[in-house]
Amino acid sequence: MHKISEDEKKILGFRANLVAYLILLIGGGLLVTKVSQKMFMQHQYWLNVQARLVKDSVQVTPRRGNLLSDEGDLMVTTLPEYKVYMDFGMPALKNRNKVSKAVLKRYKKDSLAKRNAYNDSTRLLFAKELHRIFPNTSTKHFLSKINNGYKTQSRYCQLYSPLITHSDYREVEAAAYRLFGSQHGLTHSSQEIRNHPFGSLASHTLGSFRTVEAKDKDGKILPKDRPTAGLEVAFNQDLKGEAGLKKRRRIFNRYRDDVLIPAVQGADIVTTINVNMQDICETQLRQEIATLKERNKTVLQGMVILMEVKTGYIKAIVNLSPNENGEYTERNNRALTDAMEPGSTFKTASLMVALDDGMITMKDSVDTGEGMKVMYGSKNKDWYYERQHYLNAINKTPGKPYYDHALNVQEILEQSSNIGTAVLIDKHYKNCPEKFIDGLKRIGILDSISLQGLRVNRPSVIEPSKTKGVWSKSTLPWMSFGYNSKMAPINTLCFYNAIANNGKMMTPMLATEIQYEDHIEYLKPKVLRQHICKASTLREIQHMLEGVVNNGTGKSAGNSEFGVAGKTGTAQIYLPIYGYAHKRKLGSFAGYFPSESPRYSCIVVLEGASMSSHDAADVFGEISRHVYAQCLTRGVNMAIDSITEPTPKVACGNIILAEKALDVLDISDKDINIKAPQTTQEYQMPNVYGMGLRDAIATIEHTGAKVTQVQGHGKVFRQFPHAGSRISNHTQVSITLK
Repeated sequence: MHKISEDEKKILGFRANLVAYLILLIGGGLLVTKVSQKMFMQHQYWLNVQARLVKDSVQVTPRRGNLLSDEGDLMVTTLPEYKVYMDFGMPALKNRNKVSKAVLKRYKKDSLAKRNAYNDSTRLLFAKELHRIFPNTSTKHFLSKINNGYKTQSRYCQLYSPLITHSDYREVEAAAYRLFGSQHGLTHSSQEIRNHPFGSLASHTLGSFRTVEAKDKDGKILPKDRPTAGLEVAFNQDLKGEAGLKKRRRIFNRYRDDVLIPAVQGADIVTTINVNMQDICETQLRQEIATLKERNKTVLQGMVILMEVKTGYIKAIVNLSPNENGEYTERNNRALTDAMEPGSTFKTASLMVALDDGMITMKDSVDTGEGMKVMYGSKNKDWYYERQHYLNAINKTPGKPYYDHALNVQEILEQSSNIGTAVLIDKHYKNCPEKFIDGLKRIGILDSISLQGLRVNRPSVIEPSKTKGVWSKSTLPWMSFGYNSKMAPINTLCFYNAIANNGKMMTPMLATEIQYEDHIEYLKPKVLRQHICKASTLREIQHMLEGVVNNGTGKSAGNSEFGVAGKTGTAQIYLPIYGYAHKRKLGSFAGYFPSESPRYSCIVVLEGASMSSHDAADVFGEISRHVYAQCLTRGVNMAIDSITEPTPKVACGNIILAEKALDVLDISDKDINIKAPQTTQEYQMPNVYGMGLRDAIATIEHTGAKVTQVQGHGKVFRQFPHAGSRISNHTQVSITLK
């Protein structure tokens, strides 16, 4: 045997070490390469894998709250809407890689584009069904889309472009199932849309919500899921709720969600809007617009606000203007945001200041002549001047006055005399115009209004101390009858509402409740001013406003059934290029009804060529009559004749106590129908609307729920949770009586 020398041992050792180093080097290089590849080249891939398997802190989107009417009607809610497609290729398979070749081959043969059942006649029948469901699109159009998708074996052939409701989608699905069976190939995508069940009623005031990305005029991308107008913006923090957090894990091809922080659902907002009154106001305004159009008078903007006198709750608000197609829609909220010169409705404020300051009395008078008076180089005309001037010229009696006597303060307001108002204010305030401005501020007509987060323009007038170079001798007299001042219709209405409310000015409101998941926040009426003027001045103003309707320019706003008080107003509109030298005018009427015991105040404003206050008064008159007929109740004595014996209405509730009450009233239970307590499904909230407090509590607590909050007096007007809602033994119930 050959003996290995020391040199050979060294060589063999070196070779062994070299092989070991090479193996380590190559192995390390491969390891580094693989790690680098995972870390850098496949970074996104492994992030996606991680995202599929584990998702920490996934946001849970809460349900956005609803907007309700004053009676609980759903005015804005969130509903799913769909885009509907047809898959003319292979049906979708969840785990395509794991499907056997035989199954995959069968599915390919069974695709809609290759099924014998999917022939010309079935395609035509399906197109006819789609036309029946969507009559605004022709059968020919649907058939063309279906045939094109059939030929190209399109996987996503959109059958109908606009989003459709859930009920429409169910109809389309049923039609496809009847014609093609279970493998009909119908697919869809959905998105949440803010829906207005009552259509355009108060749509701009309620607001809008952008659910998809959009672009503005400059091409800037506007983010989705954002409120854009109205109460949607004002109460966004309450409506949107609070997002929750959950951890999502994928285990054996299934997702498991572990809730970390539960989402707080958005609150419902109860608005002051009354659906019936809103419909009345919008309908009457649209009818007047159509009538004026027949007389070749185009309305550029029509506005109505109806307010409850005692509370300041806005029961209806309408803003109509023509769009590009000439259709009148809610496009903006000018009744709140547009500051405009009010015209003659401002005369009431001017005379109130003068009466309150003791500068004039009801016996003061002004000779208005034939209706034109030059004041500081400018012609001041009354509404009848053109007519009287023409008659004087025909009869050759120049200078003959329109009235045969000087007008007193009552008649100045009734006949809406610019000359009478301007002469009185100029006579007593020309040397101290600041006092007149201070008086306007004192009576509240220049108060800024905060309308629960909605933007309202601040009213303003030209002031001598703040507008140097603008104030002139003619500024004050023209201000007295509605120029040199700017305010939105809501400001004018607040002033007239205060007159109706015995001098108490209320802050206008559009929401009364915020209904959270666990409690209700009540938004109470707020007083802006306790008194706008002296009690004696107020009585005189109220009497004059009744005279405007009974004897003056506002006769068309009145009726024989109940009293109406208010003031007409007409103002020329200033345009930057033309000034006042054009026919575009603002006609308005502001007032309240019934004047004997005011319940509602209202303002109507019409803007357009040759518009007058009589047009606005016509709308006011129709609105007041319809609201009075539908919404104001009379006493029970007016509803029965001399031989009728009224009997009380006995609703469900505590029947034993009801029978005792009938015995005390000496009314036999045979004469009336005593309703048995209503039965509801287990764990459902009963309907206690219209019950007395004791009956309501008995009915509710019979289910195990507890009444924890009661407001008001009378009968149940509102309940929360709503009737039919799921409840438990620990549910806390709030009821409101009215």
